Amino acid sequence: MSNKPKTLSDERLEHAVSFVLSHEGGYSNDIDDDGGETKFGISKRIYPDLDINALTIDQAKAIYKRDFLEPQLYKDIKDVNLATKVFDLAVNMGSNWAHRLVQRALRATGQDILEGGILGPMTLSRSTLWHALF
Repeated sequence: MSNKPKTLSDERLEHAVSFVLSHEGGYSNDIDDDGGETKFGISKRIYPDLDINALTIDQAKAIYKRDFLEPQLYKDIKDVNLATKVFDLAVNMGSNWAHRLVQRALRATGQDILEGGILGPMTLSRSTLWHALF
């Protein structure tokens, strides 16, 4: 049996999306939520032209893929659990802040990395090193 971590390949993307959907819930319009009208983690503040109340799960999945998964390097994070969590954070707080938190966590483990909010080769290599150590 291999100790190699599973990567967030195409078949694992569905798992990541399902994880996010499992706690994002349905429609909400909480006045205390900065996102305002929200459904499946998709907010009216970020998508002002979208009918949030009528949003379907399939539409939410397409947005996740187009706006979060495809433009980012989550599939290149070696640990699938970390990749899923970073994706989840990105849906909740935006990609830049999610990446900053990963970088901050890596710094807390002694990794030499800036908190620039970009998930690039340095963050990926440091997260792989971290995974190997822990």
